[in-house]
Amino acid sequence: MATRRGYQMGRWLAGRLMKELGLVSCQQPTHRYKRGGHEHVAIPNYLEGSSP
Repeated sequence: MATRRGYQMGRWLAGRLMKELGLVSCQQPTHRYKRGGHEHVAIPNYLEGSSP
């Protein structure tokens, strides 16, 4: 709205003004995947030391 009327502002100023006016963005937040656990399976090296 402000840029359409000729005002230039960055996202920080826009966010601060929205906070003062009690406005909330209706944009959906980006989806973040859950970080899985650190599962590391120890596999023995059966070929180690068996070279001719």
